[in-house]
Amino acid sequence: MSPARQLTHLQILAHTDDDLYFMVPDLLQTLRSGTAVVCVYLTAGEADGRNVPTSDRNRLDYPQDFEGYTTGRQSGLRAAYSAIVTGRRDAVWKRTTLDVRDGVVAEVNTLEEGCAPVTLIFLNLRMGPGDARVRLRTLWTGDSEAQETLRPTDSPIPAASGSYRFTREGLLTTLVDLLEANQPSVVRVMDPDPDHTKYGDGPTHYCDNEDHTAAALFAMEALRRYDVAGHPQRVTTESYRGYWNKLWPFNLSGAAFAEKVKYLSIYGGEDGHTCDQPLLCGDRQLGNRSYNRGYGQSTTYRYHGSTSWLRRMRDGRLAAFGVLDGRPVRWLESAAGSGTWTGPESFGGSAGADQEAFLPLLEVVRDTDGRLHAFGIRATFSANIYGHLRDVVLASETDRQGEFADWENLGNPYNGSGPNPIKRREIGSPAAVVDGKGRLRFFVRNFGSGMSARVRELDGTWGPWLDHGGRSQDGYHAIRTGRGTIELYGGSVGDGVQPGIVRWSQQNAEGAIKPAYNTLLPAPAGPPTVVELPDGRLLLLVRQPNTAWVVAYRQERPGGRWDPTAHFLGGDGGIGLLAAMVLNDDQGVVIAQRNDAGRISVCLQPASGDAFHTRWVDLGGSPVLRTPAIETDATGLPTVAVVGADGRLRSIRLSVAKGVLTPQEWVTA
Repeated sequence: MSPARQLTHLQILAHTDDDLYFMVPDLLQTLRSGTAVVCVYLTAGEADGRNVPTSDRNRLDYPQDFEGYTTGRQSGLRAAYSAIVTGRRDAVWKRTTLDVRDGVVAEVNTLEEGCAPVTLIFLNLRMGPGDARVRLRTLWTGDSEAQETLRPTDSPIPAASGSYRFTREGLLTTLVDLLEANQPSVVRVMDPDPDHTKYGDGPTHYCDNEDHTAAALFAMEALRRYDVAGHPQRVTTESYRGYWNKLWPFNLSGAAFAEKVKYLSIYGGEDGHTCDQPLLCGDRQLGNRSYNRGYGQSTTYRYHGSTSWLRRMRDGRLAAFGVLDGRPVRWLESAAGSGTWTGPESFGGSAGADQEAFLPLLEVVRDTDGRLHAFGIRATFSANIYGHLRDVVLASETDRQGEFADWENLGNPYNGSGPNPIKRREIGSPAAVVDGKGRLRFFVRNFGSGMSARVRELDGTWGPWLDHGGRSQDGYHAIRTGRGTIELYGGSVGDGVQPGIVRWSQQNAEGAIKPAYNTLLPAPAGPPTVVELPDGRLLLLVRQPNTAWVVAYRQERPGGRWDPTAHFLGGDGGIGLLAAMVLNDDQGVVIAQRNDAGRISVCLQPASGDAFHTRWVDLGGSPVLRTPAIETDATGLPTVAVVGADGRLRSIRLSVAKGVLTPQEWVTA
C-alpha cells in the first residue's frame, strides 16, 4: 500500500450535499492525491419528503415520502463520488451496516475502485418533519432528550424509521468512535460560529442552516474529546463557511466553480443520465439549481488565519507555528540555515484545560528586539448558547533559545455582562503588529463587523479593548510602515458605501487609528496582503472575484492615496491568503499561493516601479493545506513553508538570481 493511501481525511457533515457545496475543491484535491476519505452525515436530510424539482408547480400534489427522498439524496451522493474517483457515475458500492452507540444502526457505503477509497457513513437522524421541535440543534443544546433516525427505502438497515433514537451523548461518543477507528490526519467540519444577519428584537438570525452549525459543534466537541484521550496520528482541523458564501464576492476561479457544478449536477440528477428508477435519480429538489443558489461559487474558511506563521528567531533558526490536535505546536530548524526541521513540539506552558481547544491557525509577530509573539484563539464549546467562550491568547518568547512563556488570556471584546455571550462567538482571526513605539497590538473583527483591538504598553500591561470602527469582512492585514505608522486593510462590506478595500491608518505614530473607505480599490475575493516596497510605498495583493487571479495595487506615494490601476499577475487560480515578502538588495517581491491544484505556486515581481508579469512557478508535490508562509533563512534564501495533507511541515528554499526563482527540493519535517 502506498504511503498516500495510508492517510485518511474525515468529514463530519449535516447533509449529503454539504461536502460538495462547501468543501470542494479541497475534497477533490484530497481524493486525487490518493488519500482515503471518510464522510459522516448526521441527518437524513428528508426535508418535506418530495423528491420533485422545486420548479414543478404541482410538487405539493405529490405524496410525502421521507424515506424515498432520503434514498434519492444518498443515491445522488454515491453517483457524484463515483464520478469524482472513477470518472463515471455508476461504480459499484458495497453497502453494509454498522452498530453504533445507543443501539443505533448506521449505513456504511464503501467504494474501493478509482483513485482513492471512499467511505460514506449515514447516521440518518431525522430533521423533524412538519412542525416537529426535534432538530440537530435541540439535540446539541439538550432541549431534546433524543432524536429518532430514519431508514432510507432501499437501505440495508434492518429496522424501520423511528426504531432507533440517538441521545446527545450517544451521538458524541459515536463520532469519537469513528475518529478513533479512522485515525484521520485532517478533519473537515462546517462553521460552528456563523455570522448573524439579524440581532435584537427577537431571536438572533444567522447566515447559515442551523443543522450546519449544530453538526460543526458536535464535531468540534467530539474532536476535543478525541484529542484529550490521545492518538498516534496528528490531526489538523478545518472549518468551512456555509451560506455565508453568497453574501460576499465569489472566490473560486471559473474552472474550479465549473467542476464543482459538474458534481453537484450529478448529485441532483441533472447530468443527462437516463433514470428509470425515480428513487435513484438523485436530489431532484436541488436538480439544476446548484448554480443559482449563490453559495457554491465560493469555498471559504471560517478562520482565515494568517501567512505570518513562519518566522526567523534571534539565533537565526526558522520557526514554524501551527495547531495540531487542538493544541499549539512549533517546528524548529535544526540549525540556522540548515533547511531541516525538528518537531512538532508543544510550546507555551498551560496551553489550556482539557475543556478547551485552539482554533486552527496562529498569528506570529516579531518585535523590535527580535522576540516572537504568537496569538491564537482558544475556544470552549457549550450546549448552553450563553456558555461558549472564544478568547484571544498570547504566548511570548522569553530567551534566545526559543523558550516561550505560558499562554496569557487576553479575552474577548464581549466578555462582559449583558447579551455579550452571544456576540463573542463571531470574533475573527487576530492580526498583530508592533507599533512605532515598540508596543504590541492585535486586532480582531468583532460582532458588528468592525475592528476591536488591544495594546500592550512598554511596561507589559495591557490596555482596555478599543473599538476602531469600520466595517469589513473577516481577515485583516496589519503593517507598520517605515514612517512608524500602522495601517490595516480588509475587504469592506458596503453598508451604504461602495464595497471595496477599507483602510485603517494613523496620521503619525502617535495618532489614532481610523477607518476610511476612499481607497477606490474594488472588493476582493478574500483578505488582502500588504508589503512595503523599498521606496516606502505599499503594495497590496488580492484575489479578483470570480477569477481568483492575483491582482496588485501600488500606493502613489508613501502614506498617500492608492493608484486604482489594477495589475493582473495571473496565478493559477486557488483560494486562501497570499503570502508575500520583499527581499533585500532589490531582488524583488516573492509571492506564494495555493493554486487550483492544491499545490504551491510562486512568482518574483519587481519591487521597483517596473512592470509586473504573469510568470509563476508551480513547485509541484502533493496538495497541501491552507496557506503558505515565507521567510528568509540565515543564508538569505527565501523559504516557503506549508502543512501537508498528513499534518507534517514541508518547506522549500528558493534561489534568486537575475530576477529568476529556482526552487530547491521539498523537505519534510
